[in-house]
Amino acid sequence: MEVATEKAVEIIDIYTHKVEKRLDRLGTYLVFIVIPLLLMIAMQQGALIIYLFYSR
Repeated sequence: MEVATEKAVEIIDIYTHKVEKRLDRLGTYLVFIVIPLLLMIAMQQGALIIYLFYSR
């Protein structure tokens, strides 16, 4: 029984490590791609709104 639990713990460790690596990669994508894109879109919308309100 002890060998089985050790093996299970090993498998869980490997799986959680893979998940951690994926989360790290996801965090990197978020920081370097998604957030700057959202900032640019927000700035463009702000500029559009200001232009629409002050062009009259």
